[in-house]
Amino acid sequence: MQESYARQYALLEGEHWWFRARRLILRDLLARLDWPPQPKILEIGVGPGHNLLEIYPSDARLEGVEPDPALASLAAARSPMPVFNASIDQLPPGIQEESYDGVTMF
Repeated sequence: MQESYARQYALLEGEHWWFRARRLILRDLLARLDWPPQPKILEIGVGPGHNLLEIYPSDARLEGVEPDPALASLAAARSPMPVFNASIDQLPPGIQEESYDGVTMF
């Protein structure tokens, strides 16, 4: 994806009513789960990273994976959580060997 389009998409995902409503629904659904304290969660396909900041439990330890370099860069800049530029079929070794309380892919 071109970097200029990635920035435009990030703005759309951040402000468009559909994405905002979707995050509210996802947040509500995830809040219903019986998470352990400080759950470790991996999100695959973070896009520009809005979910990382808005839908997970506040004490979650999050990591993200995004295959598009431009979106991964935007997500990493937006979030204090680690975001890896990788795809699900070629995850970084640290993620492959890790265990998580939850793995999401929206």
